[in-house]
Amino acid sequence: MAADFSIRPATATDREALTALWQAFMHEQSAHDDRLPLSNDAAERWQNDLPAWLDDSTVQLWVAEHDGSVVGFARAHRTGPPPVYADCAEVYIDEVFVHDAHRRHGMATALVDAAAKWAATVEADRLRLSTVAANEAATAFWQTYGAAPLATIWTLPVDAESGSEEEEGDVNEGSAKIGFDWN
Repeated sequence: MAADFSIRPATATDREALTALWQAFMHEQSAHDDRLPLSNDAAERWQNDLPAWLDDSTVQLWVAEHDGSVVGFARAHRTGPPPVYADCAEVYIDEVFVHDAHRRHGMATALVDAAAKWAATVEADRLRLSTVAANEAATAFWQTYGAAPLATIWTLPVDAESGSEEEEGDVNEGSAKIGFDWN
């Protein structure tokens, strides 16, 4: 049976559909863990990055189309482990999402297959990705590929009362040196 959807590279004309899907994806992630709230300008930031991704040969973005509508997407980029580890070419799958009305039809699998095919063409040694720990469906999906956890990221709250009263000035002052503007 032929698939009733297609996978293709994203284009600038997909901007609005991709943004809506990305927002749905992020809201779904937030629903799994309340430590992942979206900023008020999240969609604007994502849309601002989209043209750069479309023009960057180290980033790939695919869409799943059904009846002329974009109903899923995947984004991946070439990378490697930190330089303290042996060199290894990787493709990091940043996001894979299919609108819930179109799930269980093979679209996510086809999107991941597109990423894996691209990874092979850029001679990557492996794929890397992350999921929200509470997203059991995502865990099960990736396990079907033989994916295995590499690391666990932990969070714990900081007690504001335990901060040093001796600190003065802007505590984020040094952050600007590494690309963050906290002011």
